[in-house]
Amino acid sequence: MITNLRSRFALNPVTLKELRQMVRSRLVSTGLIAFLFLQVAVVSIALLTARSASSDPLGQSYGNVVFGTVTAMLGFMLLLGIPGFVSARMAAERSADRLDLQFTTALAPTQFIDGKIAAAAVLMLLFASTSLPFLMLAYLLRGVDVFTMLRSFGFLLVLALCVCHVVLFLGSIRLSKALRIIIVIGLVQVALPLGAALVGGMAVGGDDLTLWGAALALLAAACGCALVRALAAAAISPPHANSARLVRRLAFAFWI
Repeated sequence: MITNLRSRFALNPVTLKELRQMVRSRLVSTGLIAFLFLQVAVVSIALLTARSASSDPLGQSYGNVVFGTVTAMLGFMLLLGIPGFVSARMAAERSADRLDLQFTTALAPTQFIDGKIAAAAVLMLLFASTSLPFLMLAYLLRGVDVFTMLRSFGFLLVLALCVCHVVLFLGSIRLSKALRIIIVIGLVQVALPLGAALVGGMAVGGDDLTLWGAALALLAAACGCALVRALAAAAISPPHANSARLVRRLAFAFWI
């Protein structure tokens, strides 16, 4: 009984492996330092530009300038940078020159997807932590409140997790490089304006959002992520596992 409880609440082995590789990865550490210094440079330029163009001596709008700049940079990283990194790693593990994951371990396919999503969430929070000093600066400069920051960051994190599910599914299926590049370009063209519009609308008109509206939005996002998670798990499963009658019936019912 105790062994079953420990195995149920133990850390996912895939998450542990991904976190260890992230700690040792020079790309992640270099990306964190570069992202921090880039925020310093861009926020400084934005403040200098706003000061030279503004006629308000008290600078009541400087907080909005800093908050908008940091949110745009963080959204670019969470919606494009980290999902691209996760999808590239998944595609590399599914490449033809490596063994299939299902033949080298006894873990379930859903454990791979859940483990990579958990590792991506940790990486998102790690990059988001570099924006905390600038968000504090935006609050001290006035023009934006804490609840607007938390609401925008929460909505951005949910949207980024949905994007991670989609790119994991794209990394799980075996496609040619040309078709994969075309799909990535299409996703970038859709994700950038959609993410900017949704996050901006949440920051500006989020006060009018009711509790039921937020609950329905989260429920729709959870259902979409669950469907993509099932498709990604099916993509990395052996072919005979997806041809079972129960699996086909459940997939058809879920689609309906």
